[in-house]
Amino acid sequence: GSGSGSTPDFTLAVGHSPQTVVAGHSTTYTVTITAKNGFTGTVKLAAKGLPSGATASFSAISAGSSTLTIATTTSTTAATSTLTITGTSGTLTHTGTASLVVTPAPDFSIAVTSSASVVAGGTGTYSVTVTALHGFTGTVTLSGTRLPTGVNGWFLPPTVAGTGTSVMNLVTPSTLTASTYNFSVSGISNGVTHTASSSLSVTAPSGSFTLSTEPVEQTVTVGGATGYQITVTPSSGFTQDVALSLNGL
Repeated sequence: GSGSGSTPDFTLAVGHSPQTVVAGHSTTYTVTITAKNGFTGTVKLAAKGLPSGATASFSAISAGSSTLTIATTTSTTAATSTLTITGTSGTLTHTGTASLVVTPAPDFSIAVTSSASVVAGGTGTYSVTVTALHGFTGTVTLSGTRLPTGVNGWFLPPTVAGTGTSVMNLVTPSTLTASTYNFSVSGISNGVTHTASSSLSVTAPSGSFTLSTEPVEQTVTVGGATGYQITVTPSSGFTQDVALSLNGL
């Protein structure tokens, strides 16, 4: 409100309302102070009703106006807030209101297949899905973290733009101990990171194999050469690679 009669006073008005801002960005309003009846006092401005994580600052009043800047963070809740702007000079107080609409910051989510089972020495395959949120159009770079020792992980493709899917392959060594291993898949874009958890169940190789040579015996002259045919015969579902070596020469 304003005073009456010839008492020095002022009025306060807030312009450029409502304002819409994406969380993590800033917006401005104009606060106009109009002197009445010869008012020459100094007006102190303050703002209340800000959403969580937002801050307010006023420029010095010049030619009867001040710029109110509202700065938000990426964690500021997306909502509509009514701001109360108060001007105080001595015992005089006047208020104005403004509307602030905060919209969500562009973001993304990440999900991964919950688990995979492999025989040590095999490859586990997972589907990694990146979902764009609130208009996100950035590129997400994928990586695996807390992988078991000796396990190599790679993604195809290694990055996802906006919404998309990548295939993650975990290649295990044949010496990996049979167990269930928990790990995470991380996605990062412009400093923002999201993670998803999964697991890898590893079982020991099954079955066995036999070796045979043909012929059993060879005769060779000094300085000559000969050869043998080595045959690996798997049994009981054996599917692992066999490393051959030669002794007794």
